[in-house]
Amino acid sequence: MNLFLPMFLAGLVYMLKPGPYVLAMGSLALDGRWKSMIIFWVSSMISDTFAYLLLLISISALPENFGFVFIFLKAIAAVFFVIIGINGLMNADRIDKISADKTKEKMTYQSFWESFGAGFMISLSNPFNIIFVVAVVPTIVNQFTFTVLDVLIIRLAVAAANAVIVIAYCTPIMMMRHFLSHKFLRWIKTISSLAMLGIAAYIFINILTQWDLYNVGLLGDKINV
Repeated sequence: MNLFLPMFLAGLVYMLKPGPYVLAMGSLALDGRWKSMIIFWVSSMISDTFAYLLLLISISALPENFGFVFIFLKAIAAVFFVIIGINGLMNADRIDKISADKTKEKMTYQSFWESFGAGFMISLSNPFNIIFVVAVVPTIVNQFTFTVLDVLIIRLAVAAANAVIVIAYCTPIMMMRHFLSHKFLRWIKTISSLAMLGIAAYIFINILTQWDLYNVGLLGDKINV
């Protein structure tokens, strides 16, 4: 509990910060794609777990300007969101009202890997996740050396906080769909697909500016020209 409770509370506060991950989950909920939400969430949890294990166990050995790797990861994440958004727009008219009322979703091989890849890359490419791990976590738990068990307890606490916020945020959105007309559901599907493209645009702009990587110090000091 010495590790779990403080990290659970810190995870709750951290998850309240809006970002591409929360927006993506909200868009999937608005579209009634609960299977994609689960896959997206699980893949992001897997990605974050790898990051926690790697960073916390080797926290003292991180190279200077470590953030350059995120430029490539962000590009991959943006491509996944473009694919999901375009596919959603192409299928916006294909809504079965009965299935929509039951919030059913047909999961194909392609849609599975789109959701899995998007969730995995959006977490892996988020520099704020990294700074949370390498700076916030050691400060909160007041230790700078971690065993695998320590890391897994910390990861479980943050994942539990993540699940609480996602459920609280997405459940009302999912329930709201039961009271909407077929025409309105089509509009929602279009809007949620555009939101996915908006997230991709946000990531692409971020790649060009890299303001977040500078802000958290993963690209060194920002140079004023």
